[in-house]
Amino acid sequence: MKKNFQMTLMTLFMVASAFVFAQSELNKKALDTNADSNKLLDEYIETKGTQRIVFDASNIKQFWIDNSVLSHDDKICILLNERPNSIPLRIQLANTNCALDCKIDVISETSDLSFVVLDNKQKQISRSLQEDNFIQYAVSSSSFHLEDTKDYVFYLQFRSTTADILSIKKIILSFYANKENYLYSPGKVRITPNNVRIRNCTQNPIDDDNELSVTGKRFEIFSQKRIVLSNNTLSSTITIKNEGNNNTRIYFGYAVYTKDMIQINGKNYPYDETVLNVVSSSKGSNSIIVDKYPKWKKNCYLALNAKEDFSDVPNVSFVGGTIVEVKELENGNAEIIMDKPLVSAIEKGSTVRINGFIGSYLYTHSIILRPGEEQTLSSKIQKDYSCHTFSQAYSYSSEVFPKGIDYAAPIVLSYSVDNNVDNTIKIKDFVISY
Repeated sequence: MKKNFQMTLMTLFMVASAFVFAQSELNKKALDTNADSNKLLDEYIETKGTQRIVFDASNIKQFWIDNSVLSHDDKICILLNERPNSIPLRIQLANTNCALDCKIDVISETSDLSFVVLDNKQKQISRSLQEDNFIQYAVSSSSFHLEDTKDYVFYLQFRSTTADILSIKKIILSFYANKENYLYSPGKVRITPNNVRIRNCTQNPIDDDNELSVTGKRFEIFSQKRIVLSNNTLSSTITIKNEGNNNTRIYFGYAVYTKDMIQINGKNYPYDETVLNVVSSSKGSNSIIVDKYPKWKKNCYLALNAKEDFSDVPNVSFVGGTIVEVKELENGNAEIIMDKPLVSAIEKGSTVRINGFIGSYLYTHSIILRPGEEQTLSSKIQKDYSCHTFSQAYSYSSEVFPKGIDYAAPIVLSYSVDNNVDNTIKIKDFVISY
């Protein structure tokens, strides 16, 4: 009996040992499989380029602090509190620019996961598409232009009709050049009727697809694409003929933008480099007393938060209205008179500067064409990081893009000298090298 009991114990021990060994082997295989999956995922992420952001269980709570987002078992878990949708989850990017596209890849264990990208007003920008599975994971992807966001803020809203909780392994944001709307150096573009926008004019029929004929009183012709500026030189040539019966003034140059696609002009740059200190002002008054008499001109703007090192340039913060007059006072101070009353008083000691007056574009040429006259215009212009003046505000000939300008779009304006009559121009051989 004792012998049989000992044999039974030994048998049970051997069975238990075999079970533990088998379970250990299964766990080891599971760990190996998991490690292999993670390695393959890392290799997959490497294919997304060098400009990328990866969200996973290790960092997601740094960005999405809502209680519906959890980090568990090496996965991002999102509760569908508004089933079948999640709440919109906010992302704000930094150190980027509008000339990029963003592609979002969501790698998930939830087979029917989808998502939409929303702008800051919760308007849909793009919708995901299902891609081929990767290993055992479902992959949903969507791409959009960063210029379609404001301040690089957007939201992701997830959806599933089969799950209450989404299980996400990785969310990958990768960034690529937006070649649909932007031109990157080096290159050359011919401006034709197929890649321009026209405003306030009528396009005339013409046989040559590379030429453009338009009629109007005061009209504007814009390139649909913007050129990305760095250290590249923009070389342009254009031939313009006055085919009408009246004199017309031609402006040729560029619409210019900051990295955030804010269009800027002469009012964003100093007319006088002097930084002024506010001595006194009152809400509802048109008068501002400053500590010295500046150089000025009627219709200039008064920029706020001026800096001696010009780090505020191009400045986008102004006192409301434009300058009507500046009076020198006996004590050395000066009184700046605006065309509108102040909405609120400016704090004593605040720094301000006289900035230029409005001019929407930066011109390299301004000429008058008589009826039948044809001229070929050419220019070379590049960015100068040390320049903080917008020469278009004072003259119609610019040789550099000042600091703060990151994109430029070629433009042609034709304004009838007599505002009451139409002018007709023909444009040909319009080429930009960049």
